[in-house]
Amino acid sequence: MNKKILFLLFIIFSLSAIGLGCTKQIITDQASQTVPIIATDLEKNDVCVEEGQSPTDNVKCCVGLEAVAVDNAFAVCGKPGTGYKPKECMDEGETPFVDTPKCCGNLEPVLKGDKYVCAKKLIDSKSTDIHYYLLENPVGSNYFCDGQNEDSKRYKKSLTKKITLTVPGNLTIEEKIKTTLGLAAKAQFFNESYTRTDSIIFENGVVTMHSASGWAGSSIFYCAWTPFVERNLEQFREVKEIKWQASQ
Repeated sequence: MNKKILFLLFIIFSLSAIGLGCTKQIITDQASQTVPIIATDLEKNDVCVEEGQSPTDNVKCCVGLEAVAVDNAFAVCGKPGTGYKPKECMDEGETPFVDTPKCCGNLEPVLKGDKYVCAKKLIDSKSTDIHYYLLENPVGSNYFCDGQNEDSKRYKKSLTKKITLTVPGNLTIEEKIKTTLGLAAKAQFFNESYTRTDSIIFENGVVTMHSASGWAGSSIFYCAWTPFVERNLEQFREVKEIKWQASQ
């Protein structure tokens, strides 16, 4: 009986020893898996971005640094207060951005190629006064020239409404004559395809007109256009003669 009891105790002791060994192995295995995970988490917490590198949402700048802007769209880690600040104005050759839309001093945005850059303004040191004469009453040329009644003299006398405009630049006499007749003709509703003021030539005191002719209604047109030109050129003492060189 004692032998049986001893045998059973031996078996129980052996099984207990095996169980303890398995438990120790499980604990060891668990420990081997847990420690590296904790270490990895600690490493993540210690990771930071050095100066000059870009931070992310998960990785921040190292101690003593902060995210500072390099321009209006990009930031890196740097010392506090050293970041990009929008300029109050852009210098010559620089492109005005949304955050700095102004050019400095006497500069203005000028289109060069496919982009705008700040460049010096084209400032005219002088300007020219332009004077021309229109009909005082709101009547058209046909009131004096309708094909049956052509009263050019009366039309010319009726051009009493003086208009004065200032245009940029120091115009030459020819430029001034072209500008005067061009503005006046437009204001009096003459057809530009007939007046052709851009083709005017002034040389040696002679103004040569190249107005259109040879078309139906040209006589009515010239009934008003001729005295209109004469009245508006009387102000130029340089003009000695008006020559009509009509063109088709």
